[in-house]
Amino acid sequence: MMTATQEQQELITFLAQFTGTINYYRSNRFIKQFFHTDGVQALAEKAQAFWLIDAICSHQSKALSHQKDGHLLREFQLWKLIVQPDRTARLECYTDSDVEKTSIRQNIPFTDFPLSEITLYVECGEDSESGRYYCLLLPSEH
Repeated sequence: MMTATQEQQELITFLAQFTGTINYYRSNRFIKQFFHTDGVQALAEKAQAFWLIDAICSHQSKALSHQKDGHLLREFQLWKLIVQPDRTARLECYTDSDVEKTSIRQNIPFTDFPLSEITLYVECGEDSESGRYYCLLLPSEH
């Protein structure tokens, strides 16, 4: 039987193999322009953490709400999940407009997420066919 430390290291090593993506997955049926990568899909499957994708999606209306002259000010988001020893957690978002300050924070009363911390990115892109879209990805996929 593997120890928690061994399981964490195995997951970290597994996620490090994702350095790009072939597939994009629709992250939320209500936010049509929000996708995630192969690496995030693998994380959600291996760690049983689809809830993490849902949590990040649930904050997108606030994360993307700041505009100036019709253009979004936040084209990059850094999301950090920090799991405490008592299995509570904190999900925090930092944006390109202020990477030093938390713009969104959600307390999570309990999680069995296997890592003590993980960072994910949301990047903005534009496609001539579908317009502006947002993609949730692992830092190694950046």
